[in-house]
Amino acid sequence: GGDGGGGEGVEDGPWPRGALVEVREAVNPELRGQRGIIIEVRSAARRLYVIRLLRDGALKPIRQSSLRLLSELRAHRLTQDHKPSLESERRRIEDLGGEVEFPSGPGGPTRVAGIATSRSFGSLAARPYISAEPDIRVVGLDRRRDVFVVLASDGVWDILEDQLVV
Repeated sequence: GGDGGGGEGVEDGPWPRGALVEVREAVNPELRGQRGIIIEVRSAARRLYVIRLLRDGALKPIRQSSLRLLSELRAHRLTQDHKPSLESERRRIEDLGGEVEFPSGPGGPTRVAGIATSRSFGSLAARPYISAEPDIRVVGLDRRRDVFVVLASDGVWDILEDQLVV
């Protein structure tokens, strides 16, 4: 889920990736007033960010002193992806007589029954190694702080970082 912040008075550290900002000062007058998203903290010490402008998608390096923070949402992961490479999942699969397939080269996913996840609603032929049983836990939300919860599959989380999603 995301934690919302008002933005005023948030000067104690660098702003997070994914924060919504507005350009206050710029040599180019057309940049003033434009809104964008912080996509990279180029230098935390110098407070230099790469901003993706919402209007045209252009990437601009801009210092924090020239920006106004509009929303400082911070990602807080509530779950752990079920991957065959996770020790508890590997043990569960092997205890059932299954085999975890490790990648032959660098960067490839660990698989079970040819699939890169160990929990799935489909994949009936790979049962019991691929399980549809979720991990369930209760998480208390604070209405003053927690703005929303993102529910997404591993297809999203394998590609996008949590903070960039919020």
